[in-house]
Amino acid sequence: MKLFNAGSFKLHLNTLFLALLLLSFTSLTACSSNNNVKSNTQMTGIKAAVFSIENGDTLSLLDSKNKLFTVRLAGIDAPENTQPSGLAAKQNLFNLVFDKTVQVVIEKADTRQSIARVYVNKVDISANQVQKGLAWVLTDSTDKNLQTLEKTARAKKVGLWAATNPIAPWDWRAGKRR
Repeated sequence: MKLFNAGSFKLHLNTLFLALLLLSFTSLTACSSNNNVKSNTQMTGIKAAVFSIENGDTLSLLDSKNKLFTVRLAGIDAPENTQPSGLAAKQNLFNLVFDKTVQVVIEKADTRQSIARVYVNKVDISANQVQKGLAWVLTDSTDKNLQTLEKTARAKKVGLWAATNPIAPWDWRAGKRR
């Protein structure tokens, strides 16, 4: 009498594997409560662990193979660390992503530093930095959501917009400090 059917066992293992894979995917794409900075697009990309925060718009990450890579947040430029609001931007980024797994969608790959959208629980980190007045939207950005968030932050005078004449990071780096 045969008690074990190998074919049936393989079928059950395959079904279990697919169910676990689906469960992992759905928990990865769970909804966020922050609607203002939530992504409206379907996220694809890679999961990564945050290794370090360089400044308010640059992260070093570890992928699943423990490969270290650096990304700059897409669409924004945060104040330099030595600039007014620079450390606040870095601290906010730290608070958002430290000790968390992030979803990274590379927009432009580079060997030194890629440009990427980074999400924590579907929250767009670039949008969060802009919404809190801790980053400028890049002048060549076509992202309407980021532009609207910056306009609102300016009007409310939050973050760096509370200053009389905040200096854009690109001007700061060029030495145009007032």
